[in-house]
Amino acid sequence: MHRFVTILLLLFVSLGTKAQQESNFLYYDTLTYKQYLGKHWKELKKSGREALRNGYDYYYIRMRLGIALYEKQQYRQSITHFRRALYFNENDQAALGYLYYSYLFSGREPDAWALVPALPKSFTAENNIKQSPAVKSLQINYQLSMNEMESGSYNYIPPATVDFEGMQFLSRSFHFFNAGLEHTLSPRFRLLHHYSYVSKKDLFYYNDLANAYFIPERRTQQHQYYLNSRLVIYPGAYLTSSFHYLYVKSPAYYFRQGYGSLLLVAPEFVSNDMLFHMALGQETGHFSFEISGSISYINSLEQWQQNIQMIWYPLGNLNLYSVTGASRIAEYNAGTFIDERYIFRQKLGWKLSRSLWMEIYGYAGKMENYNDNYGSMVFNTLDHIHSMLGGSLLLLTKENTRIILGYTLSSLSSTYQEYPSSGRRGINEYSYQVHTLNTGIKWNF
Repeated sequence: MHRFVTILLLLFVSLGTKAQQESNFLYYDTLTYKQYLGKHWKELKKSGREALRNGYDYYYIRMRLGIALYEKQQYRQSITHFRRALYFNENDQAALGYLYYSYLFSGREPDAWALVPALPKSFTAENNIKQSPAVKSLQINYQLSMNEMESGSYNYIPPATVDFEGMQFLSRSFHFFNAGLEHTLSPRFRLLHHYSYVSKKDLFYYNDLANAYFIPERRTQQHQYYLNSRLVIYPGAYLTSSFHYLYVKSPAYYFRQGYGSLLLVAPEFVSNDMLFHMALGQETGHFSFEISGSISYINSLEQWQQNIQMIWYPLGNLNLYSVTGASRIAEYNAGTFIDERYIFRQKLGWKLSRSLWMEIYGYAGKMENYNDNYGSMVFNTLDHIHSMLGGSLLLLTKENTRIILGYTLSSLSSTYQEYPSSGRRGINEYSYQVHTLNTGIKWNF
């Protein structure tokens, strides 16, 4: 008898629990559906998350919550729910469409293009979405940099006593031109390559202990080729690899002495530099994390550089973002360690209007033979960059074109030093600032 009563009690408890669960499921399903129909997105976000916390996870609750976040422009948060909805219904057209635009509007364009083959043809036709063409984009950039003391000879005075062979550069000005193409090789794999040309003027002093040469205006030419590939491993994870080659040449200078005779004044300076870079990144919620590293041979020295970077999207979209990064460089001369440096960088960007963004950024640290932006930017000048502060405006036109206009103020110093460096401290220091104007345009096809 006792056992029979116990079984009945357990049965009633089980039935009551099941009825309560069904009641709660019906409550959340009805409530979120009404909020969805009424476009009460704020309330829907709250009740949808509450339903998930209580264990009610199914297709419609994910779709409704994802759409509520999407309508509030919290695209990065909506991605999780649309992907979960596809777990319940992998071919659902609505979930695929919302996921595509969530990727696109949150800055995860590679993931968006990787999703295109899975989109229904009716959806791509209706929204004019096409497979990325073989040539994805064309970009052209130009920079002009001027030293605050560009005119004259900076009142330069060579070091009074020199006991080691070396040279000293002070940057006067340079012109930088860049043109590049981006190719789509598959929905998950892209290739970017570009050519750059630099024409630079320097004040140059050279002393080989037998002769000393001073040239107020020495010209240097630099040709560069850069190749970068990006592979989407799976949604949110990517791998990039880069190669950068730099050919730098300063001509020999001669002084004519008498009829038909030449006297060498300063030797030719030629450098064949190169860099290999790899990065692994992961997108997650409001954040994007990246670790990367490079090995390079610049200015007759070897460099090992390690980087970490975090991007934060506090609003879940591109209206506001923060980029924080740090780098360590270990430098060697013929295998012998000579120096270790740390560089810190910060960028803040925000949306000013429907098609206009503004960014401000800063770098701090000893940026000698330092590379940035997946190895595409190489700071190989022989004077020392200590910090950079700048800002830029980015305009996105209706024709899918991006125009950029920027300004950077750099603080530099120059010393007479050995070349290649052995780690010995330079002498005869000069400090100055350089102003850089940058403009560029990018066409997306």
